[in-house]
Amino acid sequence: MRKWAVAALLLAGFAACKKDDPKPDPKPDPIETVNLTITELRAKSTAASVTIGETKKLFKVKGVILSDNSSTGKNIDAKTAVLVQENNAAGIIVNFTAAHSFAAGTEMEIGISNQKLEQVDGEIVLNAIPLDSAKSTASGKAIAAKETTIENILANKTALDGTLVKIAATELTSADGKFNGTLTLKDASGELTSQILSGASFSGDALLPSVSALTGIVRISGDKTRIDIRKVDDVVVGDITKVLVEDFDNLTGSAVWIEQGLPNKLVSSFSTTFSGSGWVGSNWTFKYQGDKHNDGSFTVKDKYYPYLFPNNKTNGYISAENFTGELKGLKTIKITFAGSNATKLYGGDNIDGFDTYDLYTFKQGTDKLQIRMLFGNGLIEKLSPQYDKLGEWYTVSFTVPTKAELIAAGMSESSADLLLEYGWFQIWNNSSPRTGVVNGVDNVFATWQPILIQKVEFGF
Repeated sequence: MRKWAVAALLLAGFAACKKDDPKPDPKPDPIETVNLTITELRAKSTAASVTIGETKKLFKVKGVILSDNSSTGKNIDAKTAVLVQENNAAGIIVNFTAAHSFAAGTEMEIGISNQKLEQVDGEIVLNAIPLDSAKSTASGKAIAAKETTIENILANKTALDGTLVKIAATELTSADGKFNGTLTLKDASGELTSQILSGASFSGDALLPSVSALTGIVRISGDKTRIDIRKVDDVVVGDITKVLVEDFDNLTGSAVWIEQGLPNKLVSSFSTTFSGSGWVGSNWTFKYQGDKHNDGSFTVKDKYYPYLFPNNKTNGYISAENFTGELKGLKTIKITFAGSNATKLYGGDNIDGFDTYDLYTFKQGTDKLQIRMLFGNGLIEKLSPQYDKLGEWYTVSFTVPTKAELIAAGMSESSADLLLEYGWFQIWNNSSPRTGVVNGVDNVFATWQPILIQKVEFGF
């Protein structure tokens, strides 16, 4: 009996102890790490602003830095980077909250949970990302650029934004001949721009004499599409390795004429420091001494400009015929010209007592501005594109014929050698219309649109 009592007490004690034990803490639900590709991340941009995040998920994205914020680049905002998949299939713009010095080729992993994915001026942007969310995981990663054309880039700009491309560039120019501001980039299929920031390490460097290829990052800004280079090495020089410029400074000559909107001076056949006595032809050259004239809005005071004022089908040109050897080895000729706003031309150094010539009234949308180049006494003719706005500078390029082309056109071998030695050619005003006839008379200024030349660039 006594044994049974002891056993009952023990059982009661065990039950009491079990009842007093607290419940164990519940195990937390696991957090899933989601590693997104840039293609997958871009696909989440379904509205102007999207927050990246889901319950119990940690989002990350990994890619390779395309832009170059190191000391050799800096042609991008100090807080911005362009991140691309390693296969260059897709890219994205990342705006950090602080400046960084990430070099091109750095592999980065970025934590993006609860961060904003925004659509900004046509680009998909990870915005206001804390700098400590980014971690370098490797360096020296090479990204193979997509070889493409400007035409294709413009047609597929959204898909290509933030990726690395390479084009067979034919021309890269700027207002001052340097890597400054907005550059104009061309290939055989079209043209677009390239932007050089003032803080870029190469800002202010001279442009290359020519270009054969250019590699850069596709960027979109509203309705504008660019290819931005990261450093000068992204541009490959072409066949032209030297450029000489005839800007018609220090010009001398004879004859004085006046264009409406005095004052100015004019000479016909003329010489310059560059050409010696090399320029001849049927033209007039003005040096404007003031800015209150018809072309004052886009010309420079006290600078000479050759004006091609045709008054029949056999004049309105300048001809390089007496150069003293500066043009040996010439490969290309680039001409910057504009349609003049002049409306009258006066003979002599004042209006009184001299003939007055009414000039052609350009018809916007119908008439065209054009340069015609003749080589080998007209055996070979080349025409520039046509333009339709007065008072704007246009630059056109021509390739000098080879010896074989000159001979095939009917020139003797000795004459071809002379042309290639001295660079004989003619620059004609071929602007339309070119009927040259009013009331049966084929000698009237009023049927021809005048043009003026800013400079001629010779490529070797």
